[in-house]
Amino acid sequence: MLTKNPSTQKHGFRILNKGGGIMAELEAPKGKQFFNMTKEELSACGKIGGVKSGETKRRKKAMKDSLDILLSMPLKSGKQCDVEAVKNFAALKGKNITVEQAMLISQIQKALKGDTQALTFIRDTSGQKPDDNLNVIGQIDTSNPYDELTVDELKALAKKCEQDGNS
Repeated sequence: MLTKNPSTQKHGFRILNKGGGIMAELEAPKGKQFFNMTKEELSACGKIGGVKSGETKRRKKAMKDSLDILLSMPLKSGKQCDVEAVKNFAALKGKNITVEQAMLISQIQKALKGDTQALTFIRDTSGQKPDDNLNVIGQIDTSNPYDELTVDELKALAKKCEQDGNS
């Protein structure tokens, strides 16, 4: 639920409280569009946008850091199993492995059962993701067959095209 706080309205912005999170809503002053704003108003818009962008980046970094910590935690207390020493999946049953290792094993098991999304995840995570860009190598002929013609020859050619209906 969005709630307006009129005391925070400034330079065409409203600060909204959305379910515990604060967000800025860009809103041009009444009867004014962004392309009609003064330099000062545009500067204020940019400043608020930059502040909010910085807050979002810090929040995302903190979330990533927390996730990295959680993924590296063992599933159980006690000595952690050395996964590299294990020779097959069956030998991992009941062993103390990290959350991340458990998630990867789960994805592998799903892929073995035919889950194509799990297979795609494994392929991409293992560094075998195909390129998203298509690289085309070749040469383009940029020569102009009309470069050698004189102005009179070009005019005659244009007149002939008009007569033939090929304008």
